Amino acid sequence: MHMAGQSLRFVDVILPVPLPGTFTYSLPLELTEQVSPGVRVVVQFGSHKVFAAVVKSVHDRAPSGYAVKPVLDVLDPQPVLASRQLDFWGWITDYYLSTPGEVMAAALPVALRLQSETRITLHPDYNGDHSILTDREFLVAEALEIQASLSLKEIGSILHLKNPMPVVRNLLSKGVAAAEEEVEERVKPRFVDIVVWGKACATEEQAGEWMTRLEKRAVRQLDVMLAFLQFCRELDAKEVEKTILLKRSGVSNAVLAALVKQGVFEIKKRQVDRVRPYEGPLVEPVKLNPHQEQSLLEIHQGFAEGKVVLLHGVTSSGKTEVYIHLIAEALQQGKQVLYLLPEIALTMQLIGRLQKHFGDRMLVYHSRFNEQERVEVWNRLLDDNLNTANAGRLVVGARSSVLLPFEKLGLIIVDEEHDPSYKQVDPGPRYNARDAAVVLAARQDARVLLGSATPSMESYFNAVSGKYSLVTLDKRHAGLEMPIVRIVDMKDARKRKQVQGHFSQTLLEEIRLNLEAGKQSILFQNRRGFAPSLECDLCSWSPRCVNCDVSLTYHKKNHELRCHYCGYVQAMPQRCGACGDQNLRMRGYGTERIEEELTLLFPEARIARLDYDTTRTKTGYQAILSSFEEG
Repeated sequence: MHMAGQSLRFVDVILPVPLPGTFTYSLPLELTEQVSPGVRVVVQFGSHKVFAAVVKSVHDRAPSGYAVKPVLDVLDPQPVLASRQLDFWGWITDYYLSTPGEVMAAALPVALRLQSETRITLHPDYNGDHSILTDREFLVAEALEIQASLSLKEIGSILHLKNPMPVVRNLLSKGVAAAEEEVEERVKPRFVDIVVWGKACATEEQAGEWMTRLEKRAVRQLDVMLAFLQFCRELDAKEVEKTILLKRSGVSNAVLAALVKQGVFEIKKRQVDRVRPYEGPLVEPVKLNPHQEQSLLEIHQGFAEGKVVLLHGVTSSGKTEVYIHLIAEALQQGKQVLYLLPEIALTMQLIGRLQKHFGDRMLVYHSRFNEQERVEVWNRLLDDNLNTANAGRLVVGARSSVLLPFEKLGLIIVDEEHDPSYKQVDPGPRYNARDAAVVLAARQDARVLLGSATPSMESYFNAVSGKYSLVTLDKRHAGLEMPIVRIVDMKDARKRKQVQGHFSQTLLEEIRLNLEAGKQSILFQNRRGFAPSLECDLCSWSPRCVNCDVSLTYHKKNHELRCHYCGYVQAMPQRCGACGDQNLRMRGYGTERIEEELTLLFPEARIARLDYDTTRTKTGYQAILSSFEEG
């Protein structure tokens, strides 16, 4: 019963389910003062399920035709969304033919969108301190120490509560519990190799004996030991990161490997944060050259006209230095900056470079980071929005970063704007982050800079037609020459017998010269596996996927045929499936085959293959890229 003179209030809420529209619930009088748009409330949906829903609006219009369920509880003292975010979500929903629930599920970290099926686990960093817990929180923590994970329903049974969400929310915020993804684990911890003394050098005397021995017969190995000792003394440490040790000593990995084999050193793996806190001195942006200065001036002119600016800068023209100057200007004004990258996992070097300029004012947001890191970034931005004395914030992220709670956006930079990775394919909403960024900026009166050496056709058309402002940076930094591109006609080369395996003589000669000069080479091929397809010599039959009706790719390592769409696998056939002939020929070539042929052609070279098959482990891509970076 509500008191006389006070009309009953209602809320329209967004539920994290793929259903169109919002849902209306009644608001109990005691919760009226606590609810506003952007706050999460607990509601029952259907006969059993309970959700944390986001309030879209508060009103006094009673819906007709059905009995309205009441809001069960309020989860947040402050909104978990920025005030303009709901409007932006609405645009994504309409423009990309999506549902509000799909946008909510894509935007909110899982720890913020609790529901009946959400499973709760103990946080891996929880130290067991029970003094910070209430009696109910202690009961849940104790249960989680016995069981690996619990659903909200199970926690409700333990506490004899119909709605355990407030207790769970407190456990999440205190860092005692973590919300577990229902989907396959996407968090990929980053590991580095750490060098420590081995069993052969357990004491100082043994280390001294080894150094005396190496002085006479292996000077390069002695250099490694000296560099290790020097580093440990400087930092009062007992271990050195492998990459640092190799750079310090100036030796190859093979020299260190020899010491490990002899037991002088041991190598251990250690998990580190992907983006470590920057503890060094902050560096001022470098002085721009005249071409970069002119580009910066033209960019500001485009911004002054209220246009999106497309920076068409050739490779190595110094686009990033221009970006850094623009970011510094926006941060000085207390604005938020969003720097979008197509794939953060492969751009850790750039993130390290940005950290040197912006330190702890920089945040990174990416789907490979764990839930706690993502919620922390989310909450930091919410705090920034409330803080009037904000010193500005830079967020570096992949496409999902456009869904973060920005309120003070001043600049969005979309680097490599042509990259197809900006398009979300599955699940919905199927948005293009580059286009969404332009709309987001317009709603916040922010500036947008699109950068690319090879702009997309639509962006370039917008620029030359006057909708966008076009800025060209066509001079390479420090007077570097443009690369020489040579096109080899493989059909003609085969006729002239100038092909060895799948390589032209021209390519092999260039690789050979590079190796002799001690340089590196990268070969690109957009087909993985050994051979993209098999074909019968007699009737041209080709084995196809039973689910997708596409050619199966032969993988030599496992001697099997695999579908690269759905993962279907079958054994290598011995006969044609149509005519029974035994002459099955491999057509085309993939990364596996290239690696095998290169090993035969250049036995002295160190060859690494970087594709989906070699980077499935947690440290796969990082190990290959690190070793390539180290030469």
